Amino acid sequence: MPKTNRSGQALTLTPEQLDAIMAELNPIVRAALVTCRYTAARVTEALSLRWENVTPTDIVIPKAITKKKMKTRTIPLNPRLGKELADWKAQWAASYKRGPERTDYLFPGHKSFDVHLTRRNVDYALRAACKRLGIEGCSTHSFRRSALSAASDKGVPLRVIQSISGHSSLEMLQRYLDVKDEQKRAAALAFG
Repeated sequence: MPKTNRSGQALTLTPEQLDAIMAELNPIVRAALVTCRYTAARVTEALSLRWENVTPTDIVIPKAITKKKMKTRTIPLNPRLGKELADWKAQWAASYKRGPERTDYLFPGHKSFDVHLTRRNVDYALRAACKRLGIEGCSTHSFRRSALSAASDKGVPLRVIQSISGHSSLEMLQRYLDVKDEQKRAAALAFG
């Protein structure tokens, strides 16, 4: 059931829908949600990242900012995310009148460098963009679901996806993955 009024499961978005949403967002929200899109991070994890968590090759999500504070996750840096973050770093410096320091949040709050942008700010911007585009059932969690489903659709083994997503079990991960009708047809045709 698609998400409505904060109930149900977040919509899994197509790459075209993701691109359309990105084009509608302001730079800071775009950068935050692009981070979710290419790391499968929860929005609160992405918003809690600091510049020291971005290396030339990886995004490191420290266990202190993960949902259950269980384990640090290191996610290889997707080249598209690398470009987006480089663009955001230049925008960050222009917006805040100085270059970011290692301990600065990637996505600082409006009034202080000591706090990060809130989930609520991101949610409001995302809702407005989806309303303009006529997309229903989307939430910040759609970016995580979409990333995980896309990896599964491309044949990435579930254990690999689990190591990136940080799910405690394959059962929990599988709740995120959409099964498309064409995948079911292909499976039925493969029956011997």
